[in-house]
Amino acid sequence: MPTAAERGLFLTEITESYCLRGGFDRLLTAASQTGAVLPLTQPPASDWMRAALFPWQAAAGCPLAQRTEDLLALTGGRAWIPTPALAEGMTRLLARPALPLSTLSPLLNAWFGFHEAMAQQEFSRHGCLALCRFSAGLLQLHPALPLWLQERLETHWLACCVLLPAFYDALEALGPPAALPPRLQEARAQFRLLCDPDSPPEAAEAAARAFEAWKTPGTGRFRRARFGPSGTAAPLSEAGGEDLLRHLLDPLSPEAGDLSKDARARAARSLPALWEGGAADPLREVQIRLGTALPGFLREGLPRGGEAAALWRDLRALSGPEAGHLGLALALLLIREAPACEGDGPVRAELQALIGAAEISGPAPALAALPAALSAGVPGLIRGLIPAPAPPADLPPWAEEVSKLHDLIVVVFSCKAHLESRIPAMEAGWLSDLSAFGVPYLIVTGGAPAGQIRREGRRVTLDCPDDYEGLPQKTLTALRYIRDHTPFARMLKIDDDCFFDPAGFLSGLQHLRSDWAGRVLTRARGNTDRSWHQAKSQSPRGRYDLDKSPEPSVYTDGGSGYLLSRRAICASLEQAATPAGQRLISLSFLEDKLLGDLLTRAGFRPDPTGWLMPREQRTAPAGRTVPFWNNGPRPFAGSGILGVHLDGPEQQAEVHRASKQDLPQKGRIWPSFQGVKFGWASNCLTLISPVARLSRVAGAEVAVVSALRNERGMLPQYLAHYRSLGVGGFLIADNGSDDGSLEYLADQPDVALFSVDTPYSLSHYGVAWQEALMSSFRQNRWSLVADADEFLVWDESTRGHLPALLRGAEFAGADAVRIFMLDLYPKGPLAGADLSRGDPFEGAGFADLTPFLTTSGGRGPFSDQPTWTSGLRHRLMPGARSELFVAQKIALLRFGPQMQLSAGLHYVSGCRLAPRDLIFGHFKYNAAFAARVAREVARGQHFNGAEEYRKYQDLLAEGRDCLWQEGVSGPWAASPFIRHLFATGQAPGR
Repeated sequence: MPTAAERGLFLTEITESYCLRGGFDRLLTAASQTGAVLPLTQPPASDWMRAALFPWQAAAGCPLAQRTEDLLALTGGRAWIPTPALAEGMTRLLARPALPLSTLSPLLNAWFGFHEAMAQQEFSRHGCLALCRFSAGLLQLHPALPLWLQERLETHWLACCVLLPAFYDALEALGPPAALPPRLQEARAQFRLLCDPDSPPEAAEAAARAFEAWKTPGTGRFRRARFGPSGTAAPLSEAGGEDLLRHLLDPLSPEAGDLSKDARARAARSLPALWEGGAADPLREVQIRLGTALPGFLREGLPRGGEAAALWRDLRALSGPEAGHLGLALALLLIREAPACEGDGPVRAELQALIGAAEISGPAPALAALPAALSAGVPGLIRGLIPAPAPPADLPPWAEEVSKLHDLIVVVFSCKAHLESRIPAMEAGWLSDLSAFGVPYLIVTGGAPAGQIRREGRRVTLDCPDDYEGLPQKTLTALRYIRDHTPFARMLKIDDDCFFDPAGFLSGLQHLRSDWAGRVLTRARGNTDRSWHQAKSQSPRGRYDLDKSPEPSVYTDGGSGYLLSRRAICASLEQAATPAGQRLISLSFLEDKLLGDLLTRAGFRPDPTGWLMPREQRTAPAGRTVPFWNNGPRPFAGSGILGVHLDGPEQQAEVHRASKQDLPQKGRIWPSFQGVKFGWASNCLTLISPVARLSRVAGAEVAVVSALRNERGMLPQYLAHYRSLGVGGFLIADNGSDDGSLEYLADQPDVALFSVDTPYSLSHYGVAWQEALMSSFRQNRWSLVADADEFLVWDESTRGHLPALLRGAEFAGADAVRIFMLDLYPKGPLAGADLSRGDPFEGAGFADLTPFLTTSGGRGPFSDQPTWTSGLRHRLMPGARSELFVAQKIALLRFGPQMQLSAGLHYVSGCRLAPRDLIFGHFKYNAAFAARVAREVARGQHFNGAEEYRKYQDLLAEGRDCLWQEGVSGPWAASPFIRHLFATGQAPGR
């Protein structure tokens, strides 16, 4: 027999189910009759336990102050908690006969804070029906509260509930609208205006502003649903920078040719602050002004009057330690190098005074990089801070005119194999722009005999390896060449598959502020991919040895370029010559990490400020390039984007042309619930297909929406099945496929294809991308969200016409349909079920005769829908938690902004379910299953660290490759559940 404590834990486990059904009193009775002991006096082991015990403690008469502490402890948490239990507990607490204001007020305020914090989290349970009903029920308490607490309650409703249809349904159940407080009546009216597609734009705009004034979460989602990506009914020229940028990047937004210059600049200026980890520069605008003006002053002389005052103002703004004393270095440069002109004495005196009043702190790279000759006659304070190693005294003059402002050389890393394929495109494009700024460049390769470095014009052949595994040696050899054979104060290293924007980079002057700058990467212990080099290496050492360099490590990404001052170059080479440096070289294959480790040993730290350099790369050797890792637009004028890693030469000319324009290239969308974001894990979807194709699919009566990765084997059957059902096209987000899926889909005439590089686990398991596609292109149109192994059917023939079905009376007035996921498998071993050819219903046409279970008492995160789980998966993994393996999806939607989606689309709130149910034939279990399991366990991107796939791995390790079981399995259409659903249109017991 279970102990009293074990009986108590069991009752705790089923608390949510009984609270949902109004049966908590029966649990109290059961506890009393069985002698169950619940851990009411012990510290809760988790947030889940704290919430599950909440109604028990309320019923036991525990002090309100303790329950207030519970709510405060739960506020802001992201763990799954049984919210119906909290609503039940609050209802019982507020029903107590004696509620002094001194304890009621803290309790209510704790509840308000808890629920409002949850409302700020997308994919939270704040739309839970039990929470909505409790919040609406507070209306009955409202008249008895003091005025200040009435005000706080109304503020809570506005800040938490008034964009939830379930809240209004709960209010309606309490009484007529006239009984509502005036602010709730107004919110109800504004909600209807915002949701009504036929309301005048001015009225919808006013409604949106009302919700914004109330600080209601989710208003932006409604705005974008009603007004498009800019989210406003106002003229586009009046939109904020981020909203403008979202509009300009949207692939179907109207052309912006008539958009004012100021509006374009406002959109461009907003971009750096939206880059995750981009370290936006607060002084960027000042530096751009100076970077634009200084070349003219150095050429023609110092300015006068108001222009001189503006120069002094900007130099002073950059003279402090936060700018690396850049303003002082520029003032010194102007004094020494600007040609003397009649009447410029006062300006020179002001610049001299600025320098003389300086208090220097920090390394001051801009000052350190100035030639020592410029310090003559300067106060000793500055002269002592110019320790930059001088170039060799016997260097011949550089053959071309160079800028004393930038004092920079660009070094392009290439190899002999790429000299004729990649370099010509660069030289015809952005490298040719460098001369206008007085910045030279060199192309470096390896392969020269030892001690026989050769330079022919701009091409230098170094005496080092020219292969991938030799990049550490090539990097150090290139640094020695720059140190010993060039006079420049700094170098920009860039790869031969990158585009770089000289105007955007040089005019910002950021390169003058740093000894070492670039896109910073941080590797914690165990975080380095030590076999990264092997696939590209040719020598036995490169192909089989691992990188063994130390961790943790901080360095700049070589593929995004980096800047080094002469001081940093010399320091890294000095470290490389030490015994510790030599050992480090012997352990390293990653050249950018090696350089970072050497510079770290020398006391340097990388500066990421303003280094916006998106990456595009091929997911397969001959594949297309797609945004990867550091996702962002390609450079355009004024954007602050320095360049882009292109992984090849094919798009150099196109990117070069686009960089001169002041509008970004279209083709990016985000989920409607989040703002514009660039960089890592941005959930940004980038259009691959032609815009005209996207436009056709967006307007289809019914379209399929999918997020997938590496599904090349299933795609022909998947597309053919849905084409046979009459869908008008496909909106697909590809998440880094490297098996040819991306290229195959890009060639399909009815597929609008997007690429997304965010890790699957950071997208709420793909739902964020599906929501982005529906909210951007499929508002109020039927969309079927179907994975590549999910085949929709509604009768045994597996055929039909989906648009015609949805026009039927069963779907009138509905905007959502429940679909049951029927796990299908072959009668024999999985290895024999190759579904890449033929009809999957024939190749894997069997299922458990009891395919769905109702043993879970949960009703999902919104507490409004029953839960069916997979009979097969619970059979394969007995003892698994009852709520695992949910086997229903609300996956056929006429999407609207009032809908709140759960991960997996197993539940959706704010929708009107059709009375008819449908079936997904789910073909996960086939010949490719074992490979998929191994891959997904390694990736760890699925729910709970790929928990389900890890269990499959154990099953396969036991040799359980056949899922068929006599007496349990049968032809899929023979299941009584399926027969009943096909005959009646509804699941049994619905």
